[in-house]
Amino acid sequence: MKIGLFLINSKSLFQGQQKTSGLAAAKAAGAALDVFFAEGESRAQRDQMFAYLREGESPTAVVVEPVEDTGLRFVAQEALRKGSAWVMLNRTPSWVADLGQEMKGVAFCVTADQKGIGRVQGDQYRALLPNGGTVLYVAGPSLADSAQERLAGMEETKGPLISTIKIVGGWTEKSGYDAVRSWLETTRGFVEFHLLGAQNDDMALGAKKAASEMAAVLGKAAWRDVPATGVDGMAEFGMRLVEERTLAATVIMPPTAGKAVELLAATRPGGTPAPAITTIPVMSHPHLSLLRAKR
Repeated sequence: MKIGLFLINSKSLFQGQQKTSGLAAAKAAGAALDVFFAEGESRAQRDQMFAYLREGESPTAVVVEPVEDTGLRFVAQEALRKGSAWVMLNRTPSWVADLGQEMKGVAFCVTADQKGIGRVQGDQYRALLPNGGTVLYVAGPSLADSAQERLAGMEETKGPLISTIKIVGGWTEKSGYDAVRSWLETTRGFVEFHLLGAQNDDMALGAKKAASEMAAVLGKAAWRDVPATGVDGMAEFGMRLVEERTLAATVIMPPTAGKAVELLAATRPGGTPAPAITTIPVMSHPHLSLLRAKR
């Protein structure tokens, strides 16, 4: 098997974990895995995939965690036309399974429970702010389905006492820093917030740094200690930041690339067809009961 794995950003630790899990699964399956990073550029990612499909022998599969979902259907059509499987990570557009059936090819999605991530975050906000309050919420790119699903899940569980102010980042620490600093510079401390919530740990760390810096600039000492939460929960990053008390909480989201490779290996001739969507569960770190006890 020859598989192309197309990821978002080489600077993201979670994307690095995706690469590691994919390589481990490929080694176990006796497959060759080529890994590409788009460095946050959706057009570059599409160009990478088209180039990979058009050079030499067609790959067994194209596995992608999209920068943006826009335009990917055309790439999927090209892959399936060439006899390659199409797999999407952490996205579940309905057209994937439909296109696989239409073109009589292998097409499926492997995702962490995106709405479940948001639900856990909403529960964390209630645990951290039992009397209510305002969350300055750093979401991922507006065109990313995962960002929208996490937002919807969070709004389901945060409860009526929690209000949110949404600003948009780009999954990186710098984007979280820039988004929060720009908002704080604009509002000049006249809008209160009691918690920083971000849709990944990188943005949460950037948001925390921006709040701390602007605390000195605007004389808002309380901003230095405002709790922050994120998502991804890797042992060497998000979980470590929680143990160091830099973050108040994270959501553990297991990598999905390895599972995708395992499913591809199982779908080889005579094997078991992969389900249209495989969902991997997520969990709070620390456990919600411990968050409540700490508060």
